[in-house]
Amino acid sequence: MKKLVIWLLSPVLAFGVLCCKKKDDSAAKTLPDTPAEIVQDPKPAGPAVAVSAGLSAQKRAELVGFAGHLPAATEYLISIHNGSDAARRVMVSKIWKTFAGLSGMQPMAGDDGDEMLEEAMQGPAAMFAHEFTIAMGEGTSEQLEHLVLANSRLSYYQMSNLVKMLAAEIAKKRAEESSSDGRIDDEQFLIDLINDEKSGVGLFEKINMPPMYVAFKTTEENRDRIAQTLASSLQFFGMFDGLVEPVDIKRGVSEFKGFRLNGANVAKEMEESKGDMEDFMPPATADRLIKAIAKKDLYVASGLHGDYAVLFIGASPDDLKFAETPSSSLAGSNALAFCDIYAEKDLLAISYGQSKGLQQVIDTAKGNFADMSAGIRNGLASSDEFGDTRNIDALLRMVEESEATLHALGGVEGGGSVAFFEEGLKIESYGGYDSGYNNWKAENRLAVLGENPGVMLFANVTSNLAYDNAMREYVETLFETLYAGAMKMSELPIEDSDFEKFKVYMQMFDAKFRVDLLSFWDGFSKGFDGSLGQERAFVVDLQGSMPAFPGVPQEMVDSAKFPRATWIAPVLERSKLAGSWEKMNSSMTSIAKTLSEMFDQEFPMQKPLSSEKNDTKTWFFPMPFFNDDFLPSVTVSDKWFAASSSKLQALDLINKAEAGGATSQGAVIRADFTELRDYAKQMTALMAKNNKNLPVDEGDLKKVDAIIDAFSELDSMNIHVRREGGQLRSSFHFRVAK
Repeated sequence: MKKLVIWLLSPVLAFGVLCCKKKDDSAAKTLPDTPAEIVQDPKPAGPAVAVSAGLSAQKRAELVGFAGHLPAATEYLISIHNGSDAARRVMVSKIWKTFAGLSGMQPMAGDDGDEMLEEAMQGPAAMFAHEFTIAMGEGTSEQLEHLVLANSRLSYYQMSNLVKMLAAEIAKKRAEESSSDGRIDDEQFLIDLINDEKSGVGLFEKINMPPMYVAFKTTEENRDRIAQTLASSLQFFGMFDGLVEPVDIKRGVSEFKGFRLNGANVAKEMEESKGDMEDFMPPATADRLIKAIAKKDLYVASGLHGDYAVLFIGASPDDLKFAETPSSSLAGSNALAFCDIYAEKDLLAISYGQSKGLQQVIDTAKGNFADMSAGIRNGLASSDEFGDTRNIDALLRMVEESEATLHALGGVEGGGSVAFFEEGLKIESYGGYDSGYNNWKAENRLAVLGENPGVMLFANVTSNLAYDNAMREYVETLFETLYAGAMKMSELPIEDSDFEKFKVYMQMFDAKFRVDLLSFWDGFSKGFDGSLGQERAFVVDLQGSMPAFPGVPQEMVDSAKFPRATWIAPVLERSKLAGSWEKMNSSMTSIAKTLSEMFDQEFPMQKPLSSEKNDTKTWFFPMPFFNDDFLPSVTVSDKWFAASSSKLQALDLINKAEAGGATSQGAVIRADFTELRDYAKQMTALMAKNNKNLPVDEGDLKKVDAIIDAFSELDSMNIHVRREGGQLRSSFHFRVAK
């Protein structure tokens, strides 16, 4: 009977998982950026930003497709357009042809891919050839909030039950003569969940399946075939004899046929097994659950509506709604106005999500650990087997509070995104989830480093000080709690060989390493991190000199280039930075001494060498094959800090950062595939020339050459996330070579 109840709930839970992956809201809001503002008003606020209102309802409906048939109250949408064109672009690419050949696939007939595409479109793929849309109707956000709460309570009871089971096992060990085995059912958490008023039957009474549409655009020649494919996919519902019944729903000239999962019939079968249900819930709760299920119907039907074959899933036939005109549809509202400026583009996809209820959903979800923490506290409070756990309870509460503080810095904004083909693939997004990490108003001074010649990868962002502090507090509290819990576990009377090893390791850690590791973390988090500014940049180029690794031919050492990577940030207080290193170095030296004593073997702490130029100093550890261009090191000036694989690159970047130049705002990531391709060509040519001195097969080099040539179609990737007019915006461009 338990499994029947779980089976009934599983489709609803699955719907919740799907919804969690959808795009967020519609009303764009503004998140303050300075730490003081964020602490005072952490949630995004403000009116929606109108991107465009240039198209009529009719023209916008023609652009967005099935959204022109959906009710204006539709809450979520994702629509893939021109699927056959996207497939053709892939099939005619060098990358596809090369990997198809290497994998033994049949070569494509013709350069335009028409024959292969035509063959592919004869099967199920034909359903996706023109336009494929998934949409969720009115009430989705409310139902999602219910499901998030149910998942939250599930985590709570799972952890609570786990602690109770452990307590019962300890009690059994301490009283072997007891006639009771002291066990708790490993499914007890499900019983607790069902009986919980917040997340059990009380919540189940509120849960319903919101309207869901899955639509495929058809042409006259494939319309009947796709409609029949959809209808056939529903026939398995006929297996549930006695629980389902056929339905016929008409909307104007459109007719939908399918099945109704009758809640009353399900409740009738459950009534016959009510005695089993009462094994894990009170009779009154069982009655209440049966009555709730009796009111839960599920309709699944398919049919044709205009040019679309449509699959509908909902709780009532009344939920199946279509707009009478484009002006009364989702396309006629301002929700999809952001699409207007892309009307002339080669469209690939549109997504949309409204803000209604989503902030409440995010608030309900909170973080990953808070629900588990509360469950652990409940389990500890229910037993005396663990002794005094007041310190752990206090730490767990601190984890919950610090997680809530971190969560409060984020917020959700409504909007959507448009993907289209233009010099490759572009995706423009409006709104979404803002964690609070970025300082959107800050001027990124290190943006100039991305303009260096030969840069293959560049990333630049300025973090929010309030977020950094909240994250540091959360991480510290979490690890302190895990440590306290592990130490409490090591005191338990559990007889198990693996557990005995765990006890030994924990006692050794506590006695020999804890103090030094805490000192190291304190030096790093409060000293090192606190002495640097909030801006960060990461630069990778392919201009370094090849180090003289053993076994590498001299010609390659003399001629080949080598990757270089540097992480750079501004320095706020150089003396504090130096003090943090002294503290961390002292901790590492003490740890090395402890290891030497434990293993009766010397583990001496290496002493770094240093070099100085003007006010800039570089520290590094010596190795036989290092050179100035391959020298893992740290370089510091009064204004800049750089951790790098190359001393020369670090000095060059510090000089360019000091000189200044182009700036940016937001978060930026850029990758230059042409630099990577040219580097790969040079390296394979040198390897081919020196293959007698290298463990490289000539056939493998030819395959690598073919792959490099295939990737010649790729030019670069650019990502820019920022705020414009108070609205969260992101641009993604995967550029192809002309």
